[in-house]
Amino acid sequence: GASDRHAALRAVATAYVALASHADLQRDCVQTAAATVSSLFKRDEDSIDDAPDYDASAGACADLTTAEAWAALFGHERDDARAAAAPVVHSLCSIMRDDDATLRDAAARSLRSFVKAAASMDHVRDICRDDLVPHVLDALALADDSRRRAHVSVLAVL
Repeated sequence: GASDRHAALRAVATAYVALASHADLQRDCVQTAAATVSSLFKRDEDSIDDAPDYDASAGACADLTTAEAWAALFGHERDDARAAAAPVVHSLCSIMRDDDATLRDAAARSLRSFVKAAASMDHVRDICRDDLVPHVLDALALADDSRRRAHVSVLAVL
């Protein structure tokens, strides 16, 4: 169910945050990404059913609506962008399939900002092509119209 999905997503986020502490990944962009991913999948401490912390998730999405926020994740090289921006993009793609419409819309807004920011960065464009586009195209087959709409809104900016 939804709680199993959230638990799996949090486990992946926790693994990424742990990997980001490795000595080879001590770059500002990776540390920013780790904090962002952690916020996107934070658990509500007061919840009895292990629900996500919607305020933390929505706040992290809102923080990703500017080109400056994405630039901090892009780094200066392709490897930086792959290590930092790509995990955030994948996290947002997962959130766009969430049951909560507010979070879906917030994630879609963040991804639209990503696409606009990535367009001017040669070392980031492949994340659009290799990571974001396949996810968005796959989501077009979803039965839920509201989930499809969130993805189409991102596709429209591509």
